Amino acid sequence: GMMGFGAMPMVPMPMGAMPGAMLGNAMMEEDAKAKEAKEAQEAKEKEAKEEEARKRREAEAKEAEAKEKERERRREEAAKVPVEPPPMEFEEIVNSMPVTPFWKIPAQKAEIPLGIRLRVFDGGGAREVASMAVTKSLIFGMDAERSHVVERHGQGVYA
Repeated sequence: GMMGFGAMPMVPMPMGAMPGAMLGNAMMEEDAKAKEAKEAQEAKEKEAKEEEARKRREAEAKEAEAKEKERERRREEAAKVPVEPPPMEFEEIVNSMPVTPFWKIPAQKAEIPLGIRLRVFDGGGAREVASMAVTKSLIFGMDAERSHVVERHGQGVYA
């Protein structure tokens, strides 16, 4: 069978090794000490579990408090965000009309790969305001009749 899991066999002791009364008292004292040690161990484990539960409750309370503060901060931030004023007048950036160049554009030797797009951003790159597929050489300028990309203000305008 399995060793160590069955009942312990009684080991015969020679008579006179320990008188009966002393043997009984010694065993009772050992039992009492073992019982005390076991109770002390159980008490320590119970305290440790209670301490752990208390720490968990505190951590959950702190977490809930932090979430509430974050929600409050977001609400305040949302209230601060200024409403963007409507644009004064729509300005076409990418010209949708046919363009008549002022000068003749020389033939280009390079092929423009498919899928190349010109993207125009505003507000320091905050939002895209225009986009177009690049299929030929593009003209940038102020005159809407003579340029593919119309720029009326900004760093490209020298007026």
